[in-house]
Amino acid sequence: IEKEADDNLTLMAVELGGAPTAERVLTVSPGNFLKAKDREVLGAYGAFCRRFGYHLEREARPKAPPVASLSPADPEPGMRFDKLPPPAQRSVGAPAEGPLVIKVTTKRSAAFYARAARELIAGKGPAGPIAALELQGWGNAVPIVVSVAAELLSDGHKFVRIETALVEVETTVSTSMVEVPQLRAVFQK
Repeated sequence: IEKEADDNLTLMAVELGGAPTAERVLTVSPGNFLKAKDREVLGAYGAFCRRFGYHLEREARPKAPPVASLSPADPEPGMRFDKLPPPAQRSVGAPAEGPLVIKVTTKRSAAFYARAARELIAGKGPAGPIAALELQGWGNAVPIVVSVAAELLSDGHKFVRIETALVEVETTVSTSMVEVPQLRAVFQK
């Protein structure tokens, strides 16, 4: 593999059960601790070392530059994302509120969207069980929404609502507004 090549790949081989496990070793070094002067940066260095069970401090020596010393201490694991709000809790198996929306485009086939819609309605998707599924398509994607809706109807799923509209969108070529047809279809199991 050449260093200057654009298409280098990273390869990894894994052998299961063949190699003896080695004890994990953690090495902590003071890095640029002695060069830092900002109190916030110094505090971050100290907090990082405490998480891994070390106490970091600057030792002053007479007639010599200061030295950083690491001494073992009890680890103080902190919350990594303590300033973020906790994620919203949803019990497993409870249906999500409102319909789950699939935005249909012309980049994929109707068969792809039909398969995805069937899996989501069956509760196999990352959202878990859902109460309703909404298909949305604009412009040239409207026929794809129609064919996916026909397949879902043939599977026995029920229409809850179907809406058509003309939506104004800005074109990418110019800044003029163009009316584009939109189709929204909502299904239940």
